[in-house]
Amino acid sequence: MKAWHPVLLFLLPSAGFAQVGMGIESVAKVLAKSPRQTAAPGRLPAAQEDANDTMRILEAHGLHIEGDRVVATGGFRARLRGYEFWATKVDGNKSSQVFILEGEAHVVGKSERVVAEKIVVDFRERTYRLFHGSTEFGPDKTNGKLTGPIFATAAEGQGRQGFFVGTDGHLTTCEYLHPHFSFEAERTEVVADRFVKLKHVKVVVLGRTLLTLNELVIPLEESARRFVPEIGQSQDEGFYIKSKYFIPAAGLNYLIARLDYMTKLGLGTGVDYRYQDRKASGGANLYSILGQNNTMTGNWSHRQTFGPNSLSFESTYQRNNYLTAPDSTLWSSRAQMSFNGRQGTTNIGFFHNNSSSSGFESTNQSFTFGQNLRWNKSLTTRVDLNYSENKYNAGGTTQSDNQRVDVRLQATQEWKALTADFQYQRSVSVAGTGNLSRQSDRTPQLSLKSDASRLFGSKVPSDFARFTAEIGEFIEPGGNRPLTRMYWDTQSHAMMSRGRSTLDIGGQFEQGLYSDDTAQYVIGYDGRWSYEYANRSSFNVSYRNLKSVGFTPLPIDQSSRSDFLSFDNSYRPGKAWTFSFQTGYDVYQSAQGQVPWQTVGLSSIYSPDRLTKIQLFSNYDTYSRAWSTFRLDGFFPLGGARFNIGARYDGLRSQWAALNLQVLGIKRGKFELSSLIGYNGYTQQVEAQQYQLKYDLHCGEAVLEISDNRAGFRPGRTIGLFIRIKALPFTNNFGVGQRGQNVFGSNGVGY
Repeated sequence: MKAWHPVLLFLLPSAGFAQVGMGIESVAKVLAKSPRQTAAPGRLPAAQEDANDTMRILEAHGLHIEGDRVVATGGFRARLRGYEFWATKVDGNKSSQVFILEGEAHVVGKSERVVAEKIVVDFRERTYRLFHGSTEFGPDKTNGKLTGPIFATAAEGQGRQGFFVGTDGHLTTCEYLHPHFSFEAERTEVVADRFVKLKHVKVVVLGRTLLTLNELVIPLEESARRFVPEIGQSQDEGFYIKSKYFIPAAGLNYLIARLDYMTKLGLGTGVDYRYQDRKASGGANLYSILGQNNTMTGNWSHRQTFGPNSLSFESTYQRNNYLTAPDSTLWSSRAQMSFNGRQGTTNIGFFHNNSSSSGFESTNQSFTFGQNLRWNKSLTTRVDLNYSENKYNAGGTTQSDNQRVDVRLQATQEWKALTADFQYQRSVSVAGTGNLSRQSDRTPQLSLKSDASRLFGSKVPSDFARFTAEIGEFIEPGGNRPLTRMYWDTQSHAMMSRGRSTLDIGGQFEQGLYSDDTAQYVIGYDGRWSYEYANRSSFNVSYRNLKSVGFTPLPIDQSSRSDFLSFDNSYRPGKAWTFSFQTGYDVYQSAQGQVPWQTVGLSSIYSPDRLTKIQLFSNYDTYSRAWSTFRLDGFFPLGGARFNIGARYDGLRSQWAALNLQVLGIKRGKFELSSLIGYNGYTQQVEAQQYQLKYDLHCGEAVLEISDNRAGFRPGRTIGLFIRIKALPFTNNFGVGQRGQNVFGSNGVGY
């Protein structure tokens, strides 16, 4: 058995992690020869969706009730707080909701169950203790991170929802009476949304002990992490092998050690630490490449609560990061303290960012104070203060050094008929040039808002008319002279339907008066007419006109010119087919001597069921007077597999732009093949190839992955070979590149 250790450490260092290595070839042979199992009989039904705290007795024999005490000696079955429970003997209390169940005792919830010779359960606290039994955790207890249930047995154990600690038992994800594999341990600890910890554990496959470990940790969170070796090649790193090692720690904490080797960069080492208790949680990681690049990256995040208050902190550090910041040092930190009271919240924050390289350094930092208070049901106030510093050095000389204070005060008063809003906003340069980007100063501004429903009663729709009146003093960025502004805005909207026709119309009027003897008004109106000429088929015409008259010195009041018609049609001759087109006519562009007709889009979708969809789309470019784009996307099942195809033709260049094919789940016996190929017509080369071959081991699978990305971020080839347990978290890297990007980009499948 000792001969397995170096093999497992080399091929599958994940033996201490989520994907438990068992020697690929030997385990595959053992499982292939295993006899056909039968599912465990008597699988219990889930509890009803009933969380009532009043016990409902379904069946009872030898029942004796005295006050709140309930005793049954010949069989008992009941439902309480969404759980159904039964046993041969029951002794419990309806008031405390604590019950002792003996003899084939069962407690069944929606996604978990407890079965034992004896169970002591507290339904009010949702805790239990079992003797010589088992418990089951469903995927919903891990927010979907598990794809199947976990089964844990123990001579004695205790737990609550999503948590279990047991002694002298075993754990598996195989539902058979005689599971294909299990972990036999002296102590088992399950935190269903975080990890499984096993002490003094044996890895057993078909009754044969393959490996003995002092401690084994299986992570159940951060499903994006793949605790399997990664072997491949890229332009930046050359040929590489990367691995992660999960190291147990006390409580809910754990440590991940990383060991990589890259032929171009050298040896990479690092650690990731995650910690959590009742009041604090966080993590830190540090990674360094030992070699001529002297690369180091790290970050630390922490969150802690103090009663209703909380503190959060995050810091990142990068030095010579060959992926994002070569020959540079980056350091960023932020912290925030929140005080939560009955009236509102107060936040105090800090931010610091520094970037430096040869002959260059940039520093930005800020201190913030924010407070939101509700004084009564109708009055709220908000205060935001921000002090910021920005400094830029180049060639040893200070090029820019700015310090600024931003102040924003806001008070909102609600009355039955209207809302009053008071704002004061000011940005003051403390030192430096003061050329920092900022908004207009408001010193101050008063706004009154209302609508037709609030003014004339609920029988009048609020959309019939909305009103806003404002008066305030503004100072524009770069200007020193205050400007008084009076502003009025009215908007109206109405919808009318008759038969198959629907008319939706709206209008607006804005008026601005300014103390520099300028003025502007804006008039706008729009409408949309829809006619349903067949079932789920309609023709729509929309029109919008917007124009301003006069002049405004404030950017916030500047308005664009619009005089535009749009047309679209959607026709469905049946449940499966849809045909549509859309275009537009710009009246304003026509008056300017420009091409008024907008791009014409035509599309057809065939979708006879939820698994099949074929879409054709094309564009006619009215400026170039040519069909510019043709695109085909198809998603359909065939022979038990799923096929996704995508093709795009560039009509302006008269060539195929992209061809993509993705095939998922071609099965032959216990083998399953998936593949994708992406072809770029402009470069005339296959830019992405990925293949995944799986061999089914029932509760596990042997996987061979080959990924060859020849373009995009960090192109190169990666090969992976491993055995994984199906129910445990695992990221499928199919269809994505090294950084999670879609290998097809914006062409065809995935567009």
